[in-house]
Amino acid sequence: MGSAYSTIAADAIARFQKVIFITGTDEHGEKIATAAMAQGSTPPDHCNLISQAYRTLWKDLDISYDKFIRTTDSKHQAIVKEFYSRVLANGDIYRADYEGIYCVSCEEYKALVLDGKLQSAETDEFIYHECLVHPALLHHPMPKNVFIMGGGEGSTARELLRHKTIDKVVMCDIDEEVVEFCKSYLVVNKEAFHDSRLEVVINDARAELEGKEERYDIIVGDLADPIEGGPCYKLYTKDFYELSLKPKLKKGGIFVTQAGPAGIFSHTEVFSCIYNTLRQVFKYVVPYSAHIPSYADIWGWVMVGL
Repeated sequence: MGSAYSTIAADAIARFQKVIFITGTDEHGEKIATAAMAQGSTPPDHCNLISQAYRTLWKDLDISYDKFIRTTDSKHQAIVKEFYSRVLANGDIYRADYEGIYCVSCEEYKALVLDGKLQSAETDEFIYHECLVHPALLHHPMPKNVFIMGGGEGSTARELLRHKTIDKVVMCDIDEEVVEFCKSYLVVNKEAFHDSRLEVVINDARAELEGKEERYDIIVGDLADPIEGGPCYKLYTKDFYELSLKPKLKKGGIFVTQAGPAGIFSHTEVFSCIYNTLRQVFKYVVPYSAHIPSYADIWGWVMVGL
C-alpha cells in the first residue's frame, strides 16, 4: 500500500502515545516536474491535485492527524530555513573547490550535475562515453596506455578498460571531491574504479603531463566546455596542444576530446573553435557527432593523429 501503510502505522502510534501527528505532501523533485509536463499542467497545479488526493485518502482511511502540512506552507519553509542555517553554520554544507556537485539519485534516473550543468545521465551517458573512447581505440593498432584529462566520474575509464590490450589507464582529475563522490554514488563505474589497471591522479592535467616523462598511445580529453569557466579552459588552447599534449603522444598516437554542442545553431559555441584550433597543431583532424537526448542537442568530438 506504499504511503498508506506507513501513515496507518503512524496513526496507530500517535493515537496510542497521544503525540502530535503531522502528515502532508512533499512537493519537489524531478518526478513532479516531469509528471506535470506529461499532463500538460504546471508543477504547482499538479501538487495541488496530489495534496487533495492524499487528504481524501486519509479521510477514507480514518487517519486522525493533527495537521496536514505541505512543503510550500510558510511555516514549513520557515522551519526548513532555520534547520538549513544551523547545518550551514556547522560547516556541514559546502561547495567543492572547483565545482558544485549534485547527484540526482532519488529521481527518475541518476544524473551527475556540476555547477548546475548536466554532465551525464544514467539513461544515455553510454552514448557520450562510447563515442569519446571507442573510435580512437579502434583506430589505434595496439593501444596499451591511456591518459584521461578529467573524467572524474569514471565512465571514460570504464569504456577504456573494456579493451583487453589496455595495460594502464591514468585518470587525472583536478577535483578530488568529484572523484570520491562518483566512487560512492555512480555504482555503474564501481568495477572500473577497482580495476588494477586504473591509476587515479588528483592534479591539473597540464602539470601532470609536463611533470612526467611517460608518453601515451591515447590521450582523452573528458573536460567541461571551456566557456563554462573553471581551470579547464587552459586545456583547450593551441599553446597547450602544441607544447604540452602533442609531445606526450607516442608515434602513431591519437588524441580525442569532447568538443561540446555540435548542432546547426550550437556548433559555433565551442565545437568549431576546438576543431579549428586542433587543425593548427595536428596533421590529421577528424570531427564527428552524435545525438545525446539528455543534452537535448547534437554533441561533438574531435579526434586527431600525428
